[in-house]
Amino acid sequence: SSPRATAATIDPSVEAIGSAGFGPRAGTTVIDFESGLPSDPLFASAGSGFGLYTGSIPGLTATPFGDATRYFSVGKGTTTISFGEDNSYLGLLWGSVDSYNSIDFYDGADLVGTITGNMIVSPATGSQGIGGTFYVNFDVASGFDKVVVVSTQFAFEFDDIAYGSSVVALPEPTAAALIGAGLLAALGATRPRRR
Repeated sequence: SSPRATAATIDPSVEAIGSAGFGPRAGTTVIDFESGLPSDPLFASAGSGFGLYTGSIPGLTATPFGDATRYFSVGKGTTTISFGEDNSYLGLLWGSVDSYNSIDFYDGADLVGTITGNMIVSPATGSQGIGGTFYVNFDVASGFDKVVVVSTQFAFEFDDIAYGSSVVALPEPTAAALIGAGLLAALGATRPRRR
């Protein structure tokens, strides 16, 4: 098998419960699972125990700390999330982070990088308390159109998955017009006034 890619092109930002940056970024699409699984992006799971849950089931799944809503559990296996377009941002509420949890980011057939539970919190012990659940924002410089969420034991639980573009680029004509307007304003401010 081919070697796993490094996470060099993926920059995770880990936010603890109660921190100022906790939660999905503004302007992104958020899936909260309250209406079930979406059709876009497409979720495809293999293994056992995967699905939507409310509450914990000992030995199978644990609610992310403080989450009273419906969440998704990979169970023991994989869940592939296929997006209809390229994205540069992924965010998710990652509950009880374990060392056997990982996320593989793909651009087409190419593995962009892998993030493991131990890269989020070390050691990743699966704590079900306040210190075991985080909102993690991933910036993927090269872009991605698919993620594979992996758990080799029970389980990998997440909620409020968000995706989109990290940087909103202005179209060139708009950017040029804004720069031009700024220059004109600056020139006008330095010109002496006539009476």
